[in-house]
Amino acid sequence: MSAPEPQPSQEPAESPESAPSAPGSFVERVRRIYGKDVDPGISLDSGEGAPGAPARTRHTMELVARLSRHQFGGGRYLLKEEIARGGMGAILKVWDQDLRRHLAMKVILGKGAPAVGPEPAPLDEASVARFLEEAQITGQLDHPGVVPVHELGLDSAGRLYFTMRLVRGRDLKQVLQLLHGGLEGWTLTRALGVLLKVCEAMAYAHAKGVIHRDLKPSNIMVGRFGEVYVMDWGLARVLGRPDPRDLRLKDESAARVSAVITDRTEERAETPSSPVVTLDGAVIGTPSYMPPEQAMGRIEELGPRSDVYSVGAMLYHLLAGQMPYLPSGARTPPYAVLNMLLHGPPRPVQELRPGAPDELVAICDKAMARDPARRYANTLEMARDIEAFLDRRPVSARPHTLWYALRLAVQRNRTLAATVAAAAVLVLVLTSVFILRLESEVEQKSTALAKSERLADVMTSEALLRQAGDLYPPDAQTAGRMSRWLELADGVLGRRGAYEQALQQARAGASAATAQEVQEVERLLANLDQLPAVRDDIRERLERARRLETETITEQQAAWEAAARYVGATDLYHGLQLRPQLGLIPLGPDPASRLYEFYSVLSGDRPQRDGHSGRYILTPDSAVILVLLPGGDFRMGTYEDRGEQSVGEPGRLENERYVFLRLRPFFMSKYELTQGQWLRCMNAREALYSMDSETGGERFTGMNPIENVSWLQCAECARRLDLRLPTEAQWEYACRAGSPTPWFWGADGIDWGIVDNIRDRSVAGAADWITWDDGHRYHAPVGSFRPNDFGLYDMHGNVTEWCDDWYLPRRAEVNNHPDGRCEAVDGKERIGRGGCYAFEPSRCRSGFRLAADPRGRSLYRGVRLARDLQ
Repeated sequence: MSAPEPQPSQEPAESPESAPSAPGSFVERVRRIYGKDVDPGISLDSGEGAPGAPARTRHTMELVARLSRHQFGGGRYLLKEEIARGGMGAILKVWDQDLRRHLAMKVILGKGAPAVGPEPAPLDEASVARFLEEAQITGQLDHPGVVPVHELGLDSAGRLYFTMRLVRGRDLKQVLQLLHGGLEGWTLTRALGVLLKVCEAMAYAHAKGVIHRDLKPSNIMVGRFGEVYVMDWGLARVLGRPDPRDLRLKDESAARVSAVITDRTEERAETPSSPVVTLDGAVIGTPSYMPPEQAMGRIEELGPRSDVYSVGAMLYHLLAGQMPYLPSGARTPPYAVLNMLLHGPPRPVQELRPGAPDELVAICDKAMARDPARRYANTLEMARDIEAFLDRRPVSARPHTLWYALRLAVQRNRTLAATVAAAAVLVLVLTSVFILRLESEVEQKSTALAKSERLADVMTSEALLRQAGDLYPPDAQTAGRMSRWLELADGVLGRRGAYEQALQQARAGASAATAQEVQEVERLLANLDQLPAVRDDIRERLERARRLETETITEQQAAWEAAARYVGATDLYHGLQLRPQLGLIPLGPDPASRLYEFYSVLSGDRPQRDGHSGRYILTPDSAVILVLLPGGDFRMGTYEDRGEQSVGEPGRLENERYVFLRLRPFFMSKYELTQGQWLRCMNAREALYSMDSETGGERFTGMNPIENVSWLQCAECARRLDLRLPTEAQWEYACRAGSPTPWFWGADGIDWGIVDNIRDRSVAGAADWITWDDGHRYHAPVGSFRPNDFGLYDMHGNVTEWCDDWYLPRRAEVNNHPDGRCEAVDGKERIGRGGCYAFEPSRCRSGFRLAADPRGRSLYRGVRLARDLQ
């Protein structure tokens, strides 16, 4: 089985939308009733819609009046029954009297309207446009996996409808129940065949520029003869066109207020299939299958990889026997499921079904990666891996090893493998006849077994020591892996006494152990000497992971409610709806900047404020303090090339070209990472001017910034704390704090001795015009100088700071990434930003850029951490 390659759409010589509508055509009739601007003009073949279609925000009352005055259509269709009803319309089973067949008819409905009757309910223009868009998209997806649309029309009462094939069968949700119950011949292979057809249909839609945005088992129909259809394209979007919907989610309280309560909704309110509500009032899919970026409101990031996540979630359901985030049979409110989705991945499949095939688990994990960039690029790639599993070939989602490839080769060629095995058995039998004559057989076998066990323990102990550093951050995602690590460590440590005894006997000459075997045991015991301390650390991490949600969410409910009220009410955040952030605890707004601040519980102790000044009283044990920055439109850089002239601030460089972007809200550390925080996280002292040391009469403490660390080390430290390095754009936005000038306070000179720690007259070789002395020849304790208008310290000096991006000398003029991230993946150098204690003012400007080898270390360079807003 092979999924088809997506082909680019062919451009017709003339767009069908450019032709005038016939006087009696359906389009003309709809325009007479609903207004000339209501038709969305979707044309997937031409790649464009109706030219110049304006926003549909008027004519609502006129539409109602015209709707009541017009009647079209005839008696071709006879109503049989109502099949289903949703927020936009109803699905009816009808009889086509002309062609003598049953069809499905979708009818647009107003609020509380019946599907049939003489008087249609009032409709707003946006609802009509969305209904037409669904019909046009579905009708143009000419693929066996999409139900064909036969006719778009108006009934005798003026209601819009479209007809399509009536699919007889079950939805995938019912199929999965049959599979897990072992009923009606449903097997894993047969169910995977259904997912393959879903992947093929979605690959075709993606090639046409359409994403579904509501994939889930109830929207997949499986016919009686093996047909598979992707249904309900009501939330689909054509990429490159304005999105007619606002799919950001209402918070739970707003959703309750806006919901219409009926007996049916009350009955379903506590079931996992109860939907959540978008800001434009649409009922959206089950949260269990929703990609994280959609749940977080990052609608601009939705694309083919978002549909990949939803297909991966259906594969999770297939493998685990339950929906993601929801135990089988549980009655969990939908917003509780949504909250779990926002806070992390679901329980690992192998915890729920230990016997699940490793290859399928790897495919599922890749498809459901939290970061869209780590998923399959499209459903076609995912289909190829599923096919590889079915054909017993290696899958791309799993690391390839010689043993893995050999095992699959044996499974693919069972006849040849059986012949080889039979020959091996024959040789073994003949050899055994000879060996049985030897009196030392039992001893030899015991020795061989002991050697294999010893070698296995050597490899296990080394793997445990090596993998201990990967078990970060301590959260629900790593908890299962930590539990398994502890089981293996306890097992190998339990055999330590036997190895110590064997070594003593060998050294005393009481055994026949060879020198190589003695060295092997010594190597093993050296590993086991290290394991207890590492085991204690893993146990502590596991305990922290298990109590993280209680500590930062459940026990801080009042603090999060206060933070959400403040953030939602202040003009600084433009109505941002703040949700609780796993791993953070609110501290309150900064008295000067009014921006809300939080601390990371994984990084240290809660910092305390001075009651008089409002500043934090910091110690080496203090946690990382994060400021929630509002983001928004932002011009990054200092330089614009205008032919023979260039404009911008004095001291600008050509690599500081302007970039126009829009940043979403994010967290930025108030201070540079300190040496005390680094030591606590990395258990290492890296700084050249290290804490508890003295140079040139200047003493350094755990409050001095970390320096002499590589980009790779900083990225690892951030990972352990569930934080990250800021992008270059985020760093400059944070440094400027709303100012377009070279420094956050302006363009004019200032007494640098009070604003930041840069090169002063105490540094050897300082220029004559440098007259200030800030009291520090080297870096100063963080927060020693004046903060910028965002309340951030040391942005222009102290130490330069690593950023996440690769360095590009010439940046694009427009960057549409919501974090302003540079998309280069083959760079050689990483970005460093900010001045330092050895730089002159021109090298401490907000726009000044540095490039450095990510493996390199410098006594001038440290790091400031950031975090995404979930």
